[in-house]
Amino acid sequence: MNLNIYTIMKYFKYTLYIVLLAMVSIACEVDSSKFPVDTEELRNSENTGGFLRVIDTETSGTTFDLLNLGTQEFVLTLEADDSEQGDQLESVEFFVGFQDNSVQTAGGDIPRGEDPDPTLSDPIRTVPASEFTVNEDSGLPRASISFSSQELLGALGLTESDVGVGSAIRVRWTLNLENGQSFNDENSGSNITGGAFYNSPFAENISQAVALPDGAFTGTYMFEQNAVATGGVIGGFGDGILFGGSLTGTVEVEEDPDNPLNGRVFDPDEGGYLDAIGFSVPTGPFRTAFTLDPATGTSFTTLVGTYGTGVACASGIILSAPEAVSAEGSYDATDDSQFTLTIVDDFTNDCGFGAFPIEFTFTKQ
Repeated sequence: MNLNIYTIMKYFKYTLYIVLLAMVSIACEVDSSKFPVDTEELRNSENTGGFLRVIDTETSGTTFDLLNLGTQEFVLTLEADDSEQGDQLESVEFFVGFQDNSVQTAGGDIPRGEDPDPTLSDPIRTVPASEFTVNEDSGLPRASISFSSQELLGALGLTESDVGVGSAIRVRWTLNLENGQSFNDENSGSNITGGAFYNSPFAENISQAVALPDGAFTGTYMFEQNAVATGGVIGGFGDGILFGGSLTGTVEVEEDPDNPLNGRVFDPDEGGYLDAIGFSVPTGPFRTAFTLDPATGTSFTTLVGTYGTGVACASGIILSAPEAVSAEGSYDATDDSQFTLTIVDDFTNDCGFGAFPIEFTFTKQ
């Protein structure tokens, strides 16, 4: 049986190589002159409209510290662009909504519920074109707009006691042009809202979290996989070890630049996924959050997001956090000498062996 499994996985491996080679061949035939997007053609076409590129989110960024909510600030730097180098800018209107999420979801993500349509609510602020200044480097009008947490909560009719871990304040904005056109996240395409060049989402979610002490849970840690996995793909096909060929290793844990309040990042750099049978696809770096269960107040660590392994039985094998808070890792905010983390192998059961939780202990060196 083991020989058959190994043979099957070798077949998967070489099939994957063939697919990748085919993709490379196809990519080589693409007219590279079409990339990046032909912005001149886009700007000069009729009814092109405009967009607001997000240059930066400063100060508290997109996470508010619940323990200091009254002093938090959200600063957004926007740059306007249109077919006339931003000269069509008339104003930008800002709207705010709130999502009261009382249950922490797997991976620490904020559930996306129904947001208020900006065209159906009153703006909390309107910034005219006169408050934008032409940037020397880009030649486009740019402005930094600041919102205090108290201003946002006040506009929503909320107090600090109404906000908890996992909730989100959603700030949205609408670009108004002098020709009467208006653009926001409801009428802009995905290449505009999510594209790397345009970077114009017209909205930001500000999540609420409890901040870790400065510098806590950073530095050199020894990790140990607490037991050889007997399930999941690495237990069914591999040697039961997630990070390379050893149950132990050393990592540098650093602040997550996207969430310095309670986010940490580490890269095991200990080989790749399914090293034992020759795949060796790197899966890190991994983003984690040190947070609280809003229902019980229990501290727990969680893997943030999902991570592809580069290997598939069907749609693809991914790593993720447990669905239940009770299955997550743990930490003590007053003692960063050790914490635990649980990573679920084959979270979607792509290979039919079932999702399998793998527990790790991290000890500061």
